Amino acid sequence: MKQALSTLKRGAGEMEAKEELEQMMTSFLNKANEEEIELLKTVFKGIEEKRSGKYVSYVAAFTQMEAKFLPNGDYEITIPIQPLIYNHLKMVHGGITATLADTAMGTMISEKLPPDLSVVTAEIKMNYIKPGLGKYLRCVATLLNQGKHLCVTEAKIYSDKNELVASALGTFFIIKKQQKDSTK
Repeated sequence: MKQALSTLKRGAGEMEAKEELEQMMTSFLNKANEEEIELLKTVFKGIEEKRSGKYVSYVAAFTQMEAKFLPNGDYEITIPIQPLIYNHLKMVHGGITATLADTAMGTMISEKLPPDLSVVTAEIKMNYIKPGLGKYLRCVATLLNQGKHLCVTEAKIYSDKNELVASALGTFFIIKKQQKDSTK
């Protein structure tokens, strides 16, 4: 009985949240400019692509990351430059550039490890060289050293004109993946 009441309350809460969101959307769309509409479309597309399994995280989905291993074993991620990732100067936000480097370095290592292991960032050092401008940013991550517990990597971020925008040095700690609790 308690579970049924809880489900009813949750259902009513979800309905209220959906109605509130619908009102917010209507108000927003009535005032939105072209850039804001494009941003909203990017967010909705990202949510749908995350839901469908194209991306494993919302960050990857919202930034539209395209990733691949290169023939030499390096790992490359490309993201389009779009208003969603701008800073107030209309260039790529430094935090997005750092996220791109961190994601490329960490994913490269994780993909090379046995399936029960992954990595978390222990330290990252960024050097910003030029503004992130153009059509896209391309990050190439290289594994410098893999130990039993720590991995050291390097990443270079380039503009669409192949100009070096930033470089990063990352240290990652190898961890056992947590088992998903099937009772939740």
